[in-house]
Amino acid sequence: MSKNNRNKPSQAPTAETPVQEPEMESKQTDQSTADEPIVDAAPPVVDGDEPTGTGDETPVIAEETPAVVVDEPAAEAPPATPEPVVEPVVTPAPEVIAVAPPAPAAPVVESTPVDTTGDVYDHLRATFPGVTEYPPVVTNAIKFLDEYVKLMAPNTVMNKDRGTQQQRALYSTVMNALEVGAHNELVLEAVLYYFHKHRAGAFGVRLLFRYLPELRVSALAMKGFQAVLHVFQTAGERAGRDARLKTIDFNKVIPMLTGTQAERLLSFFRVKG
Repeated sequence: MSKNNRNKPSQAPTAETPVQEPEMESKQTDQSTADEPIVDAAPPVVDGDEPTGTGDETPVIAEETPAVVVDEPAAEAPPATPEPVVEPVVTPAPEVIAVAPPAPAAPVVESTPVDTTGDVYDHLRATFPGVTEYPPVVTNAIKFLDEYVKLMAPNTVMNKDRGTQQQRALYSTVMNALEVGAHNELVLEAVLYYFHKHRAGAFGVRLLFRYLPELRVSALAMKGFQAVLHVFQTAGERAGRDARLKTIDFNKVIPMLTGTQAERLLSFFRVKG
Protein backbone atom coordinates (compact mmCIF):
# COMPACT_ATOMS: atom_id res chain seq x y z
CA MET A 1 0.00 0.00 0.00
CA SER A 2 1.27 3.45 -0.93
CA LYS A 3 1.85 6.20 1.43
CA ASN A 4 -0.80 8.30 -0.24
CA ASN A 5 -3.42 5.80 0.59
CA ARG A 6 -2.22 5.49 4.20
CA ASN A 7 -2.69 9.14 4.82
CA LYS A 8 -6.08 9.39 3.25
CA PRO A 9 -8.94 9.10 5.68
CA SER A 10 -11.23 6.14 5.14
CA GLN A 11 -14.60 6.98 3.90
CA ALA A 12 -17.58 5.63 5.73
CA PRO A 13 -19.84 3.60 3.60
CA THR A 14 -22.99 5.21 2.61
CA ALA A 15 -26.30 3.86 1.79
CA GLU A 16 -25.48 4.01 -1.83
CA THR A 17 -22.16 2.26 -1.52
CA PRO A 18 -22.51 -1.37 -0.45
CA VAL A 19 -20.10 -2.75 2.00
CA GLN A 20 -18.14 -5.55 0.48
CA GLU A 21 -16.99 -8.27 2.81
CA PRO A 22 -13.89 -10.17 2.05
CA GLU A 23 -14.60 -13.08 -0.21
CA MET A 24 -11.95 -15.31 1.29
CA GLU A 25 -13.58 -15.31 4.67
CA SER A 26 -16.90 -16.06 3.10
CA LYS A 27 -15.44 -18.92 1.15
CA GLN A 28 -13.83 -20.36 4.27
CA THR A 29 -17.03 -20.13 6.11
CA ASP A 30 -18.88 -21.85 3.36
CA GLN A 31 -16.24 -24.52 3.20
CA SER A 32 -16.30 -25.19 6.92
CA THR A 33 -20.03 -25.23 6.89
CA ALA A 34 -20.10 -27.71 4.12
CA ASP A 35 -17.68 -30.02 5.91
CA GLU A 36 -19.47 -30.00 9.31
CA PRO A 37 -22.46 -32.25 9.90
CA ILE A 38 -25.77 -30.56 10.11
CA VAL A 39 -27.15 -30.75 13.69
CA ASP A 40 -30.69 -29.72 14.43
CA ALA A 41 -30.29 -27.44 17.41
CA ALA A 42 -33.97 -26.86 17.75
CA PRO A 43 -35.38 -28.04 21.14
CA PRO A 44 -37.68 -31.03 21.22
CA VAL A 45 -41.25 -30.37 20.48
CA VAL A 46 -43.28 -30.68 23.65
CA ASP A 47 -47.02 -31.19 23.44
CA GLY A 48 -47.01 -30.37 19.74
CA ASP A 49 -45.77 -26.79 20.23
CA GLU A 50 -43.09 -25.48 17.93
CA PRO A 51 -39.96 -24.00 19.46
CA THR A 52 -39.72 -20.26 19.70
CA GLY A 53 -36.63 -18.12 19.69
CA THR A 54 -33.11 -19.33 19.18
CA GLY A 55 -31.52 -22.62 20.23
CA ASP A 56 -30.05 -21.04 23.37
CA GLU A 57 -33.45 -20.30 24.95
CA THR A 58 -35.10 -22.70 27.49
CA PRO A 59 -38.07 -24.50 25.94
CA VAL A 60 -41.38 -23.38 27.32
CA ILE A 61 -43.61 -26.29 28.37
CA ALA A 62 -47.23 -25.40 28.11
CA GLU A 63 -49.11 -26.06 31.36
CA GLU A 64 -52.25 -28.12 31.05
CA THR A 65 -55.26 -26.25 32.30
CA PRO A 66 -57.55 -28.54 34.41
CA ALA A 67 -60.97 -28.93 33.04
CA VAL A 68 -63.70 -27.30 35.07
CA VAL A 69 -66.58 -29.64 35.79
CA VAL A 70 -69.84 -27.82 36.15
CA ASP A 71 -72.56 -29.76 37.92
CA GLU A 72 -75.68 -29.28 36.00
CA PRO A 73 -78.83 -29.42 38.09
CA ALA A 74 -80.65 -32.67 37.66
CA ALA A 75 -83.89 -32.46 35.95
CA GLU A 76 -86.74 -32.48 38.40
CA ALA A 77 -88.79 -35.63 38.34
CA PRO A 78 -92.41 -35.09 37.60
CA PRO A 79 -94.58 -35.26 40.72
CA ALA A 80 -95.80 -38.75 41.49
CA THR A 81 -99.41 -39.31 40.88
CA PRO A 82 -100.98 -40.35 44.22
CA GLU A 83 -102.57 -43.72 44.13
CA PRO A 84 -106.23 -43.75 44.87
CA VAL A 85 -106.97 -44.69 48.48
CA VAL A 86 -109.44 -47.49 48.74
CA GLU A 87 -110.95 -47.58 52.19
CA PRO A 88 -111.70 -51.12 53.30
CA VAL A 89 -115.25 -51.91 54.04
CA VAL A 90 -115.43 -52.70 57.74
CA THR A 91 -118.13 -55.12 58.58
CA PRO A 92 -119.24 -54.65 62.16
CA ALA A 93 -118.59 -57.72 64.23
CA PRO A 94 -121.67 -59.40 65.54
CA GLU A 95 -122.40 -58.54 69.12
CA VAL A 96 -121.28 -61.32 71.40
CA ILE A 97 -123.09 -61.60 74.64
CA ALA A 98 -120.77 -63.10 77.21
CA VAL A 99 -122.42 -65.71 79.29
CA ALA A 100 -120.68 -66.40 82.55
CA PRO A 101 -120.17 -70.07 83.17
CA PRO A 102 -122.08 -71.40 86.07
CA ALA A 103 -120.20 -71.18 89.32
CA PRO A 104 -118.83 -74.52 90.39
CA ALA A 105 -120.69 -76.05 93.17
CA ALA A 106 -118.98 -75.80 96.50
CA PRO A 107 -117.38 -79.08 97.45
CA VAL A 108 -119.30 -80.97 99.97
CA VAL A 109 -117.15 -81.35 103.04
CA GLU A 110 -118.28 -84.09 105.25
CA SER A 111 -117.28 -83.36 108.78
CA THR A 112 -115.86 -86.38 110.45
CA PRO A 113 -117.34 -86.67 113.88
CA VAL A 114 -114.78 -86.79 116.64
CA ASP A 115 -114.69 -90.04 118.51
CA THR A 116 -115.16 -89.06 122.13
CA THR A 117 -115.56 -92.57 123.43
CA GLY A 118 -111.94 -92.92 124.49
CA ASP A 119 -110.77 -92.96 128.05
CA VAL A 120 -109.41 -89.40 127.79
CA TYR A 121 -112.90 -88.09 127.01
CA ASP A 122 -114.32 -90.14 129.84
CA HIS A 123 -111.79 -88.43 132.10
CA LEU A 124 -112.80 -84.98 130.81
CA ARG A 125 -116.49 -85.69 131.26
CA ALA A 126 -115.88 -86.81 134.79
CA THR A 127 -113.74 -83.75 135.52
CA PHE A 128 -116.01 -81.22 133.74
CA PRO A 129 -119.51 -82.72 133.88
CA GLY A 130 -121.15 -79.63 132.35
CA VAL A 131 -119.13 -79.81 129.09
CA THR A 132 -120.90 -81.68 126.29
CA GLU A 133 -118.92 -80.44 123.26
CA TYR A 134 -115.18 -80.14 122.81
CA PRO A 135 -113.70 -77.38 120.66
CA PRO A 136 -111.06 -78.14 118.01
CA VAL A 137 -108.26 -76.85 120.23
CA VAL A 138 -109.05 -79.74 122.56
CA THR A 139 -109.70 -82.46 119.97
CA ASN A 140 -106.59 -81.53 117.94
CA ALA A 141 -104.40 -81.76 121.03
CA ILE A 142 -105.86 -85.16 121.87
CA LYS A 143 -105.35 -86.42 118.32
CA PHE A 144 -101.70 -85.38 118.35
CA LEU A 145 -101.04 -86.92 121.76
CA ASP A 146 -102.57 -90.21 120.62
CA GLU A 147 -100.06 -90.39 117.76
CA TYR A 148 -97.16 -89.13 119.87
CA VAL A 149 -97.40 -91.84 122.53
CA LYS A 150 -97.38 -94.50 119.79
CA LEU A 151 -94.46 -93.12 117.78
CA MET A 152 -92.31 -92.25 120.78
CA ALA A 153 -93.07 -95.35 122.81
CA PRO A 154 -90.24 -97.53 124.15
CA ASN A 155 -88.71 -100.07 121.77
CA THR A 156 -89.97 -98.09 118.77
CA VAL A 157 -87.52 -97.34 115.98
CA MET A 158 -87.28 -93.57 115.52
CA ASN A 159 -84.72 -91.70 113.45
CA LYS A 160 -83.38 -88.32 114.46
CA ASP A 161 -85.37 -86.25 111.97
CA ARG A 162 -88.69 -87.84 112.85
CA GLY A 163 -87.94 -87.68 116.56
CA THR A 164 -87.04 -83.98 116.31
CA GLN A 165 -90.27 -83.31 114.44
CA GLN A 166 -92.30 -84.97 117.18
CA GLN A 167 -90.43 -83.09 119.90
CA ARG A 168 -91.19 -79.76 118.25
CA ALA A 169 -94.87 -80.68 117.89
CA LEU A 170 -94.97 -81.56 121.59
CA TYR A 171 -93.39 -78.19 122.44
CA SER A 172 -96.10 -76.39 120.46
CA THR A 173 -98.93 -78.41 121.99
CA VAL A 174 -97.77 -77.99 125.59
CA MET A 175 -96.90 -74.30 125.40
CA ASN A 176 -100.06 -73.47 123.44
CA ALA A 177 -102.11 -75.14 126.15
CA LEU A 178 -100.95 -72.29 128.40
CA GLU A 179 -101.93 -69.67 125.82
CA VAL A 180 -105.53 -70.56 124.96
CA GLY A 181 -108.25 -68.59 126.66
CA ALA A 182 -111.66 -70.02 127.48
CA HIS A 183 -110.71 -73.67 126.95
CA ASN A 184 -107.26 -73.76 128.46
CA GLU A 185 -108.40 -75.87 131.43
CA LEU A 186 -109.83 -78.56 129.11
CA VAL A 187 -106.61 -78.67 127.07
CA LEU A 188 -104.35 -78.73 130.13
CA GLU A 189 -106.38 -81.49 131.76
CA ALA A 190 -106.18 -83.62 128.59
CA VAL A 191 -102.38 -83.10 128.39
CA LEU A 192 -101.95 -84.00 132.08
CA TYR A 193 -103.99 -87.15 131.52
CA TYR A 194 -101.54 -88.39 128.85
CA PHE A 195 -98.53 -87.49 131.01
CA HIS A 196 -99.87 -89.58 133.83
CA LYS A 197 -101.10 -92.54 131.75
CA HIS A 198 -97.84 -92.85 129.76
CA ARG A 199 -95.46 -91.86 132.57
CA ALA A 200 -93.60 -95.16 132.14
CA GLY A 201 -93.55 -94.89 128.34
CA ALA A 202 -93.32 -91.93 125.96
CA PHE A 203 -93.57 -89.40 128.83
CA GLY A 204 -91.06 -91.11 131.05
CA VAL A 205 -87.89 -89.24 132.00
CA ARG A 206 -85.70 -91.42 129.82
CA LEU A 207 -87.63 -90.79 126.59
CA LEU A 208 -89.19 -87.38 127.15
CA PHE A 209 -85.99 -85.36 126.78
CA ARG A 210 -84.06 -87.37 124.17
CA TYR A 211 -84.59 -84.96 121.26
CA LEU A 212 -84.79 -81.79 123.32
CA PRO A 213 -81.44 -80.34 122.09
CA GLU A 214 -82.77 -80.32 118.50
CA LEU A 215 -85.55 -77.81 119.19
CA ARG A 216 -83.38 -74.78 118.38
CA VAL A 217 -85.28 -72.34 120.56
CA SER A 218 -83.88 -69.63 122.79
CA ALA A 219 -82.20 -70.60 126.04
CA LEU A 220 -85.00 -69.04 128.09
CA ALA A 221 -87.70 -70.81 126.07
CA MET A 222 -85.84 -74.09 126.50
CA LYS A 223 -85.69 -73.66 130.29
CA GLY A 224 -89.38 -72.75 130.42
CA PHE A 225 -90.31 -75.85 128.40
CA GLN A 226 -88.26 -78.12 130.65
CA ALA A 227 -89.83 -76.58 133.76
CA VAL A 228 -93.38 -77.11 132.43
CA LEU A 229 -92.58 -80.75 131.51
CA HIS A 230 -91.35 -81.31 135.07
CA VAL A 231 -94.55 -79.79 136.50
CA PHE A 232 -96.73 -81.97 134.26
CA GLN A 233 -94.84 -85.13 135.18
CA THR A 234 -95.22 -84.33 138.85
CA ALA A 235 -98.87 -83.22 138.84
CA GLY A 236 -100.20 -85.42 136.04
CA GLU A 237 -102.41 -87.59 138.18
CA ARG A 238 -105.45 -85.76 139.45
CA ALA A 239 -105.77 -87.74 142.64
CA GLY A 240 -103.35 -86.39 145.25
CA ARG A 241 -102.33 -83.53 142.93
CA ASP A 242 -102.47 -80.81 145.54
CA ALA A 243 -100.00 -82.64 147.76
CA ARG A 244 -97.51 -83.09 144.97
CA LEU A 245 -97.79 -79.49 143.84
CA LYS A 246 -96.32 -78.44 147.17
CA THR A 247 -93.05 -80.04 146.16
CA ILE A 248 -92.69 -77.65 143.20
CA ASP A 249 -91.06 -74.24 143.66
CA PHE A 250 -93.18 -72.11 141.32
CA ASN A 251 -91.10 -69.06 142.13
CA LYS A 252 -88.37 -70.63 140.00
CA VAL A 253 -90.75 -71.70 137.26
CA ILE A 254 -92.59 -68.40 136.69
CA PRO A 255 -89.55 -66.33 135.55
CA MET A 256 -88.97 -68.78 132.71
CA LEU A 257 -92.44 -68.24 131.20
CA THR A 258 -94.20 -65.39 129.50
CA GLY A 259 -96.75 -63.38 131.46
CA THR A 260 -99.72 -65.18 129.93
CA GLN A 261 -98.19 -68.63 130.36
CA ALA A 262 -97.35 -67.98 134.01
CA GLU A 263 -100.81 -66.61 134.74
CA ARG A 264 -102.60 -69.59 133.14
CA LEU A 265 -100.36 -72.12 134.88
CA LEU A 266 -100.91 -70.64 138.34
CA SER A 267 -104.64 -70.26 137.71
CA PHE A 268 -105.06 -73.87 136.62
CA PHE A 269 -103.27 -75.35 139.64
CA ARG A 270 -104.89 -72.86 142.01
CA VAL A 271 -101.54 -71.69 143.11
CA LYS A 272 -101.07 -68.18 144.45
CA GLY A 273 -98.29 -66.41 142.71
